This record gives sequence, structure tokens and C-alpha cells, in this order.
Amino acid sequence: MLKFRPTTSLVRFGGAALIALTLALAPNSTVRAQTFPYVLTDLGALTPNSSTDARGINDNGQVCGRSEDTRGYGRAFIWTPNGPNATAGTMKDLGVPKGSSASFGNEINGSGMVAGGLANIKAGWPTTYPKSALWRTDAAGNVVSVNTILPLGGTTNAQVTAYGINDAGQVVGWSSVKSSAGGMHAFLWTNGVMTDLGGGPAGSDWRKATAINRNGVVVGTSGLGGWYRRTPIDTAPTELPILAEAMAVTVDSNNHDIIAGTANSLAVLYDLTAGAFVPLTPNANWTGSSDTGLALNSAGQMVGRSNVGAFVYDQLNGKQALNAMFAQPTGRTWYLDAATGINNLGQICGGGWSIDAGSTTKIYRAFLLTPQ
Repeated sequence: MLKFRPTTSLVRFGGAALIALTLALAPNSTVRAQTFPYVLTDLGALTPNSSTDARGINDNGQVCGRSEDTRGYGRAFIWTPNGPNATAGTMKDLGVPKGSSASFGNEINGSGMVAGGLANIKAGWPTTYPKSALWRTDAAGNVVSVNTILPLGGTTNAQVTAYGINDAGQVVGWSSVKSSAGGMHAFLWTNGVMTDLGGGPAGSDWRKATAINRNGVVVGTSGLGGWYRRTPIDTAPTELPILAEAMAVTVDSNNHDIIAGTANSLAVLYDLTAGAFVPLTPNANWTGSSDTGLALNSAGQMVGRSNVGAFVYDQLNGKQALNAMFAQPTGRTWYLDAATGINNLGQICGGGWSIDAGSTTKIYRAFLLTPQ
């Protein structure tokens, strides 16, 4: 990957304006079009002009997320490229199982299985999340089957949401429990069997599992910080308070379990196998002052959200603002808010604000960035 160091003028005006400025200053010179590291794809919407956001991506370039319907209720979607990792594709509705009024896809594995949540809506707002869902799809993104995941300990006044899934189809998330202790517990779902991974540590009444990797390592966040559990080896979660949040986990080329998360209001990588932070390469041009790591791939590339928008990190370049790394499409301006997923080919998905030329209406849309 070539180093890319955007200038302030490029961030502000985009490639086309920079070319025009160069022509004005040097009319007799030869101007080459600005080359950007990524190609931007608007993933579209299930309902025209509605809000969408992407939350997960697999190595085939399939993306999952949420798209609003005409009522503003979310519906889980899967976007499938026309060819492996292509920049054009089709968004399909995963549906809302009977008994719920909204759905959303949070993560997708290599087989196209999407884990997410179901919600009941009252007065326009989600009020309960009584079930979670696992959609199985074919290569074209068509739904083959749907599993509903019920909360731990029963369904009365219960809540459950799935956040992560690995290639073995194991699902993790959080759920309310029926016991008098109350609170929210992390769970692991495997082939229809729910396992309680434990409630919050002392001083916290909740524990959320956010991701699981191929080694069966589950990570997440509680009211006191990050935590992990190696399944099925560990019998209880291990607190990792050095992290404020543990959001994602992968396996690197050395078979080390690497976590992406946050510490001291900054995105970090933590090598769980070595028990130490991964030293991050500094970037003198990085202007962000706070950021959160939301996803990573096996090469150690991390993406997330910062106070200057979506970012990507790699060992060569350090943290870079994604808003300066793609050509703005004709007739529309984008501001990438958060990068929520990255696959092992370096494709990135997320959500951002877009506005059409001549309009004053911003729409939150799902995006895909493909390296070129």
C-alpha cells in the first residue's frame, strides 16, 4: 500500500476542485487526475431516499446492516456484489419474522449468515428487543432459513440482541435473564443452544459480547471495561479493564488473538495472546483527538469512528481519515461518519452522510470502500 498524505485543500474541496485550481494556476501545464486509494460505492436502500447503515462485511464483499422502510422502521439487509468483491451489487431485504416490527443485521460471516436483532416499535421508537435472529442466505443473498434466538431464562419482558458471528456459525451478544439478580448477560449461541457467559462484574449490572473469532475467543464490554473469554476453555469471563471497550477480535498470521477497541479515548489494538498493546505507527498528519476501533482484519488493519469521521489504520501509514481517500461522486457529497467493518481484502463498510447537489437534505447512507 502506498502512503497517502492528504492536503487540507484536498480534504475540503475534493479531487475535482483541486484539478480546477491547478489548471487556473498553471494553464500550460499537463494535469493528471488525482488518484485515490479507494473507490466509493453507495450501497443504496430498500426504500428510495431512506436511511441505511452498514455494520459488517465478509471476505466475499457481502455487507449487512439496516435500511429504513417508509415508516422509518429498520429492516435487516444483505448487499451482495455482482462478482467477488465487485463495486456494484444488489441489496436484498432479509425480512422481519412474525411477531416483530423491525430488524437489523449486525454481523455477517463467510457463509453469508447474518446475525442481528429484532425489535418492537411503539410511537416510532424501539421499545423491546424480545428476540434475535440468524439469517442463512445463499450466494445471491436470498434467505434460505431464519433462526430466532430467544433470551436466557425465558421470554417475559426479555431483551436479546446478537452482535457477532464467526465462520463456524457461533453467535454472541447480550440478553436479559430471569434470575432475581437481573441485568444483562453476555451469551454464546451454538447450533440452537444458548450458553450464559456471565453478567457484569462487581459494580456493573451488564455484560455485552460484541465479537467472536475462529479460535472461539469472545470479547466484549461491561460497565467496567473490556473483557474476554476463551470458549470452551474458560469457565468465566476475564476482565480486561485496561480497555474501555473491546469491540472486535481476529486471528493474525501468527495465530495470535488481536482485539480492536478503545483505551483512554483512543483506538487501540491489543494482543491478547502476548498480553500487551500492539504499538501503533504514528502519523504526523493525523488530526483526530479521539477515536474508537470498531473492526479489524487479520492483517492488523483497523477501522472505526473519530472526531474527524471514519478512519483506517495500518502499520505502514498509521491512522488516516477516510474522507480524504476517495473521489466524491458527481452530484453528491459524502461525509463518512463511521467505518464499521473491514475484510481481509481491505474492503471497508460503514455509514455516512450524503447530500445531493442543490439539496439541503442530508441522508445517512451505507457505503463500501474498495481498494484500487
